[in-house]
Amino acid sequence: MLRGERGGRSMERGMQSGGTRPGARRGWRVPGAGLAVVLALLAGGSSPVLGGPALTPVRMGSVPDVGFMVLYVAMAKGLYRAHGLDVSYQAIPGGGKVNQALVTGAIDAAGIGDPDAVLSYLAGRPVRIVQALYTHEFIELVVRQDLRGKVKTVRDLRGLRIGVSSAGSISWAFARLMVARAGLNPSTDVSLVFVGAPTTMYTALRSGKIDAAAAWEPLPSTAIAQHQGYILASLLDPAEHERIVGASRSLALDLLVRTETITRTPQVVRALVAADREAIQWIRGHPTAALVQVLKRYFPSAPTAILTRAVERRMVGLPTDGSLSEADYIADTTALQKAGVLKSRPPFREIVDCDFAGCRP
Repeated sequence: MLRGERGGRSMERGMQSGGTRPGARRGWRVPGAGLAVVLALLAGGSSPVLGGPALTPVRMGSVPDVGFMVLYVAMAKGLYRAHGLDVSYQAIPGGGKVNQALVTGAIDAAGIGDPDAVLSYLAGRPVRIVQALYTHEFIELVVRQDLRGKVKTVRDLRGLRIGVSSAGSISWAFARLMVARAGLNPSTDVSLVFVGAPTTMYTALRSGKIDAAAAWEPLPSTAIAQHQGYILASLLDPAEHERIVGASRSLALDLLVRTETITRTPQVVRALVAADREAIQWIRGHPTAALVQVLKRYFPSAPTAILTRAVERRMVGLPTDGSLSEADYIADTTALQKAGVLKSRPPFREIVDCDFAGCRP
């Protein structure tokens, strides 16, 4: 089971609206000293200590991805709780669905890919990026093992099916970009198939429903370990990142919130960002094995060896402090414009809010 600081969600269950707390049973008697705690619970908060301050409930959602290690550590190590937040987590299959959950109010904060955030903003949705969670693009084209002799370059994907999570997702965006950079038309030369979460994406690859997957860890490491696929092209490779994106860094994964949340409860956003910053420092101060043990809670079906390899490969994009770089944002969005994923690029200072994590050139 996937678990946040309060309750849990199965990775396969996808987006949910979040559970409600059970009401009082008939005949339930409340000790006088606990009345304040019960009132806080009924109001939607929780109290970790009798008579202590109520925690503010926050619903967090993201695609299951090792790259969201900052969020996982902040939940597992109680950092959100230390900042007064009671965070529940939902694993949602596809960046487009994460966007939908955020704008409809099913979740309060989202770990999301930069293309998803920009597309949401361009669609007129009132959202803002408030923190950088990962600063290196990471999509990899994983090809079915039996095609190894046939598919040796990205151009060899012509006429084949590439699995992506959903329309508007980061896998969809960078599949189009990587195909376009190889000289193919992503709208006509390949078929992009929406296959949902990593688990269903891997099943589709193994069963032959797709020929390749625009995937992210731990799927690539799993495919290699189980001899089900091989990596054809990888944005985790610094040289490939430089060639395809045009820069050594990019704003890959963001913390996204609604502008309404910033206006009404800025203290919640401030607490989220502060806890995430502490999680970054925790990751930097602990060995890989310690981080793997944290992530096992959120990826229980991944063998330790595979998860370790995934973590080691993804450390390339761990941010320094979560501050937002305009250069990273421009690199990411410029590449996506060239590939036809984005029609325009919103000005950096319009789509981001620098009041929480801070901004830099």
